[in-house]
Amino acid sequence: MSTSGAPGPTARSRRDRRDALVDGRRDEHRNGRRSTRTIGELDVVANRLPVAWTDGVGWERAPGGLVTALEAVVRRHRLRWFGAATAADGDHRPAWSHGPLVGVRVDPWITDAAVTGMANSTLWPALHGIGERIRWRDSWWDGYVDYNRAFADEIVATAARAASIWVHDYQLLLVPAMLAAQRPDLVVGLSIHTPVDEALGRLPAGDAITDALSAAAVIGVQTDRDRRTLRDLLPERGVSTASSRVPALPEVITSPVSIDPDAALALLRDPATDAIAQRVRGRLEGRYLIVGIDRVDYTKAVEERLRGIDLAFRRGHLDPDRVDIVQVAQPTRHAVGGYAAHRVEVERLAHEVASQWTRRDGSAPLRLVPEGVDRRTVAALLSEADLALVTPRRDGMNLVSKEFSIYNERHGGVLVLSEQAGAAWELGEHSVLVDGSSPASIADGIAEAMHLDHDRRREMARGRAGAVRRWTVHDWAASFLRSLAAA
Repeated sequence: MSTSGAPGPTARSRRDRRDALVDGRRDEHRNGRRSTRTIGELDVVANRLPVAWTDGVGWERAPGGLVTALEAVVRRHRLRWFGAATAADGDHRPAWSHGPLVGVRVDPWITDAAVTGMANSTLWPALHGIGERIRWRDSWWDGYVDYNRAFADEIVATAARAASIWVHDYQLLLVPAMLAAQRPDLVVGLSIHTPVDEALGRLPAGDAITDALSAAAVIGVQTDRDRRTLRDLLPERGVSTASSRVPALPEVITSPVSIDPDAALALLRDPATDAIAQRVRGRLEGRYLIVGIDRVDYTKAVEERLRGIDLAFRRGHLDPDRVDIVQVAQPTRHAVGGYAAHRVEVERLAHEVASQWTRRDGSAPLRLVPEGVDRRTVAALLSEADLALVTPRRDGMNLVSKEFSIYNERHGGVLVLSEQAGAAWELGEHSVLVDGSSPASIADGIAEAMHLDHDRRREMARGRAGAVRRWTVHDWAASFLRSLAAA
């Protein structure tokens, strides 16, 4: 791929930042290889069940990154899955072949305060280090405590003796301490799928949260940076439990979530996926395809990306007649304050860019898809992309970057990746790294990616796919469970 002009000094400075990040990344995964016992009963605890009921359709696989990641785990481990029950769950019995589903009943007002309020309006921006988005209400905190207690009570009442409990994510950070107080025989691990930022400790309930985290045996985070931050946030000594007179801190490990490459390739080979890919190729007419796939969350920085695309057009890095840009923007968290306005701004910007930069025939080079798309469409788009833009302001991991690495290996496209995404820890060496909060940096990254020659693009594509295959979702799960067994 090439365009007029040549990369300026900013390309060199970005490569320097990339090299520095890669050097830091070489501190390998800390995965707890030893094991002193086997995993007996395994209970997964998450905010949502892995299936959802739709009237007229029935039970379907639930959306979301966690369900995608654990889908491979449940194929290898028979387990129970605890998740919040909805009204529909009381009327229908979910069909799920990997073990019992346990719906945790919580009053709607508690769920609203805990999830919409505390989890998504307070903890989410705090964990991402976006202070201007943090909101606090004492009633949210009270609801969050009650919400976590409902999960803990259900586990306490039904878990087998010495069972392994694998808790997931920021909605349930208090569960480890609640379980330790009532069932010290349980071995509790926690996986945090967001980044970890010092802002967590500055919340009004920051000490209560970090004390609760201290009751876990193992805590897995996405990067070495998150591991160091969390260790600094934890109290100097752990929390006493009924079975231990000497408090001990949890083992905090770098445990980046991943994907199943074999399952990804099977989806890519599906005839339905291939048919979609053929339609995508047919529409291109020789133009380069640039793809972004995101939820409309401020952490994903879709606004900054659209401004970066506009700047790339202005600087001549992109030619409207030579590119086709598809940005999937899936709505999310309608009830959380500010999200509706953010979505409106994304749609306004997309319309502005599409109107400003038209082709000779009057068509727009940018198309915004303001809704979610199915997995086959995602696979088809990513497999055909010449550039994939994964440029969050900050992200725990971002599995789209790993999916692109597998789907697109044969095509040899380029990943333009934010250095603030956890995926940069593994894929940065084989990507064009940018500052996801800077439209100018994104524009420069697009220019650098467009100038890469064929051999370099192929080399980077092979490197990314190899990195994903060296650390799959099976490695992630087995590693975490080994650490839990050792605890």
